[in-house]
This record gives sequence, C-alpha cells and structure tokens, in this order.
Amino acid sequence: MLVKDEYSIHLPPRVIPDGGELADSTLLTGEQGIIEERGLLSLPNSAVLAVPTGFGKTYLARRSIHNSLKANFRAIYLCPLRALSRELYASWQPEYGQLLGVYTGETGTDELADMPSTHEARVMIFTPEKFDSYLRQWQRNLDWLAQVDLLVVDEIHTMGEGQRGATLEGIIARYRIINPYLRILGLSATLGNPEEIAAWLKASLYQSNSRPVPLEWRIATFEAKRTGAKGKELIAAQEALATKQEGGQSIVFVQSRPRSEGLAKSLSEAGIRAEAHHAGLPLKKRKDIEARYRAGEVDVLCATGTLGVGLNLPARKIDLHDLQRFEDGGWNDLSVNEVWQLGGRAGRRGLDDRGEVVLISPKHTQVAARRFIEGKFEPINSALGQIRRLGEQVLVLIGSRMCRTLPQLTRSLQSYFITHQRPQLVEAELQPVIARMCRAGMLMEDGEFYSATRLGYLAVRYQLSPETLIGWKAFVEFAD
Repeated sequence: MLVKDEYSIHLPPRVIPDGGELADSTLLTGEQGIIEERGLLSLPNSAVLAVPTGFGKTYLARRSIHNSLKANFRAIYLCPLRALSRELYASWQPEYGQLLGVYTGETGTDELADMPSTHEARVMIFTPEKFDSYLRQWQRNLDWLAQVDLLVVDEIHTMGEGQRGATLEGIIARYRIINPYLRILGLSATLGNPEEIAAWLKASLYQSNSRPVPLEWRIATFEAKRTGAKGKELIAAQEALATKQEGGQSIVFVQSRPRSEGLAKSLSEAGIRAEAHHAGLPLKKRKDIEARYRAGEVDVLCATGTLGVGLNLPARKIDLHDLQRFEDGGWNDLSVNEVWQLGGRAGRRGLDDRGEVVLISPKHTQVAARRFIEGKFEPINSALGQIRRLGEQVLVLIGSRMCRTLPQLTRSLQSYFITHQRPQLVEAELQPVIARMCRAGMLMEDGEFYSATRLGYLAVRYQLSPETLIGWKAFVEFAD
C-alpha cells in the first residue's frame, strides 16, 4: 500500500480572523504555514488535529503556543513520556529560555536542576502523571492554573489505555472545570473516532489522510514450521542489511526487553551495527545510543514500543518483528493503532522520499496481518468504564474539594468522556461507587455533604489508587 504523496487538510465551515468563511469543500494544500497564516490555530475554541505522523503536529502546536504567549497567557504541553519531554525541552529551550519549564518527576537530575517554578514559567511541559499531582492541589496552584490559555494534549489517543488513560481523562475533565476558558489542542495520528473526541471537547476537528513522506507497507513472510523463531531474525537481518546498503537506517520493534537485546546481538554478529533500546537501560546509556543513532553510527535500533511514541529518531524503514504480545494468559494481536504509531516512525522528512514499513509474519497468518495495512483505527473508549477507575475520580473530585454534594458530582462528571460516551453507566454506578467508598473508609457522609477521610486524603495527595490503600489497611488490621 502506498499512501499518496499529497499534503492536504479538509476543514469544516468556520469563521476565521479576517472575517472570511471557509466552505465545506475548501481544500488547503501546501506546508503547515498555510494553516498558521489562516489563523486556524489561534481561534478562541479547542481543536483536535487527527493527522498522520510526519504531518507536523508538534510544529503546529508550537505555533499555537506562541500565539497564546503573544496574548500574554501561559500554555501547557502534556507529553506521554519523560524522554519525549526532555527532548522537547532541549529543542524549545533556546527560544523560550527561563520562560520554559519541564516537570516530569525527574527534576532532581542535573540537566533539569535549574527549572523555573510553575509560578514563573510561561510554557510548561508535563507528563500527565506529574500534572495530575499539581491539579489535585488546584487551590494552591490556582494563580498560574487560571492563567493558562492552551492545554496541548499530545497522543490524545492514550486516553483509552488503562490507568494512564484514566489519569489523562481526569486531567482534561477537571481542568476544564477549574479553568472554563481553557482551550485544548488534542494531537493524534491514530484516532478511530475523532468526531466523538472533538464533540466531547466542543472542539473543531482537523483531519487528513495525507503524509509529506509517503509510506510503503508490505508483509514479509516465513515458514514458521521450518524456521521457527529464527525466521523472524533472518528477515530482520535481510531488511536491515538492504536498508544499510541504500544508506538508510532502520528500527526493529519487538515486544520485550530481552528480545530487543537478543536481536541486537544477533544482528551485530551478522555485521550490522545494531543496538538495543528499551526503558530498562540507564538513562545515560539510552541517550548515548540515541545520539550515536542520530550521528549515523548505528544502523539498526532494536527497540520496544516506548520508542514509537514521538521521539525524534526517524528511520527509512520500520520492521515490526512482533505483531502479537503475550498478555492475560494468551497471545493477542497488537491493535491497528499501535502498529500505525510504530510504523509512523518511517520516512525522514527532508531526507527520504518515502518510508517503508515491513510486517514480519508467519506465512499462515499473513491474511490476518493485512488488516493492519488497511489502517482502520479502533475507536478510543473511556478507561473509566472500569468502575474502580471511576471510583478513583470520584474520590479525587471530593478529596480535592471540587465537589461536596451528589448534584455537584453529577455536574462535574458531565465534563468526563465516560459521561459523553456512556451516560447510563455513570448514572447507574455513581451512587453505588460513593457507597462503596464510604464503606471502605475513604469517604464520609454528613447529611447531603461528602468529604474525604484521612485515608481518602492520603490516596488523593499521593496519587494512590483506593484499592491499594484498602489493601494496605486490611493488611495492617490483620497484622494487629
């Protein structure tokens, strides 16, 4: 499959700053500057940018941040990974200087030792978990939280991913309550239901299927019965060698840290300069490997999926060594969203005229592998569909003193995606959730008012799940 080499974006009707109006059929083509020139990212409303990797989402977000600063507001950029936060900081710091701060929970490291406080910074880069810790103490931080005009949510599709997704949804929902004038710019290359996300955020939706550097997708098969797991290694080596001979670099994505190291060793023995890259390596070693890769001293990175989220380590070719992962007692296919996030690392803008994505698959499953190439992304569903996560958000709303009564909780939960997506679930489960929290000693009831107990406040303050504290409490009581 070859994605056409065109660069366009379809826009819904809207009024733009000069008073003109864009019709439904308007098709803008060219570089991102056209979007900026039209002022489309400085409109007084939220936006969702659902466009492929390589389109320039980070560039457009940065221009939108610049517009907020010109209007004397502050801006926040939410990054899914600490490594990506550090990379953005290094890239943006020359422009913003002491106006820029990065807050990831690693601020004790040497490179982040001189950060301005959140009260001083004008542009702030957070991981979702770190920003959640500030937001849970919103009264203490209200002076600067109220001055933020723009919240950029990078990789907004992660909102559907378990506990991390629940945290992200809670952040967005509660911040909209605290700061009703907040604009949200959601960025993603893999949204299966962008219209639904945009409707929840009351946002303009910008979509495109085009990509500046087109991708070629193909499936490389092997006879599993004849070669076993070695078949994958042989294909990975052949593909890496072919790309190296063309003067390009590759990334091979695998599903475990031991496999990344084993494959890197195997490729190195075949005469290919390969390195393993995963979150288990010391930070200094990861940074050294990344620097050598950028310098062209490494031909192939054998990496786990964390490298597929935004880090600026593009490659001419991406090989997906594993199309399944072992979880919940069995082998399960990766999602289409995951595969396209990983494959989107292929194609270096300004260096390559195309990118390649190779899916390594046993011959007997190649038909199943073809669904990945079709690119039909799965819809993003609220992670709060699991009642224990909904319970945690209820506890946070009460424990952070945003709500005290059932009507206040009901109104606040209207800001959550779970209520937009599954209102009947929230309506049916809210009072049972509160009752369970009271029985567990996390909340207490006084007439129509609710408040957090000391145990509940501990859970909110230190970002502990209610189940964790309940388990600790039961253990201590049993020990006594």
